[in-house]
Amino acid sequence: MTFSKTRIVTNFHYYINGVTLNRTTGPVKDLGILFDTKLKFDCHINNIINRSNKIIGFIVRNYDFTDKHALKSLFCSLVRSLCEYGSIIWFPFQIGFKLKLEKIQQKFLRFLAFKCSTPVDSSYSSLLSILNLETLENRRLRLDLYFSYKLFVGMIDCPDFLNHFSFHVTTRSV
Repeated sequence: MTFSKTRIVTNFHYYINGVTLNRTTGPVKDLGILFDTKLKFDCHINNIINRSNKIIGFIVRNYDFTDKHALKSLFCSLVRSLCEYGSIIWFPFQIGFKLKLEKIQQKFLRFLAFKCSTPVDSSYSSLLSILNLETLENRRLRLDLYFSYKLFVGMIDCPDFLNHFSFHVTTRSV
C-alpha cells in the first residue's frame, strides 16, 4: 500500500528475492489503528463506533446490577478506553465524526440513567456531572495537550517530530 494525499499516486513494484510483493487495497491495521491510502481515518472511526456499540449492547444485555459506579467502571474500562486509544493519531476534525463518537457516551449515560432510576430526560451535561465524567472530545483534547507538553519538555524523545514546530520567542527589552 502506498500512502499519499495526492490524486495521482506513483506505485512502485517491490521485490524480495525476485518475487513481487502484492499490494493491499483496503485499510491496513498498524498497532490497532486503521490507515487507508489517503491517510484518512474514516474507516478507523467507524470501526471504533461499531465496536463500542457492540460492547455497550453486551453490557446492557448481561449486567443486571444498578450500582452506577460499577457501570461507570465498565464503561470507562471497556468502551472509553477503546474510544481514546491512539486518538493523537486519528483525532477527528470533522463535526460529524465528533458527534458520532460523543453519541456513544450519551447512549451509555441514558442506559445508566434508566438503570439507576435517574430521570431519563436529564441532559447530557447533567448526567456527565452526576458521574464526574467529561465529554470524549474534551478528554481527547486533554490527551493531545498532555502529549504536546511531554514532547516539548523532553519527556518524549522524538527530534524529527519536534523539528516540525518553530518557536519564536520575543526577547524582552530592558
